[in-house]
Amino acid sequence: GRSKRVDITLATDMLSHAHRKNYDIAVLVAGDADYVPLVEAVKREGQQVALWFVKDGLSSALRESADHFWDLGELLFNDQDTRPAFLSLFL
Repeated sequence: GRSKRVDITLATDMLSHAHRKNYDIAVLVAGDADYVPLVEAVKREGQQVALWFVKDGLSSALRESADHFWDLGELLFNDQDTRPAFLSLFL
C-alpha cells in the first residue's frame, strides 16, 4: 500500500542522493530494522547516517548500523525546563 511506496521512495531518494554526493550526513527518522540495508548502502557510498527515533522504538540492528543516533524525546523536551531542549543547541 501507500506506506510501502513511501518507504521505497525514501530509500531510493536517500541512496541516489548519497551516490551523487549531495550530502555528507543523512538524517533518518526511523527505528525499524527494515532500514538496515539502506543505512549500510548509504555508508558504502561514503556518507554517514544519523538516526532520530522515539523512545523504545530503535532496533538494536539499526542502532549498530548507524553512525549517530538520538532519541527525539530527549532532543525536543527537557524535564527540567519547559522550553524544548533543542533550543540549548542554539543558545
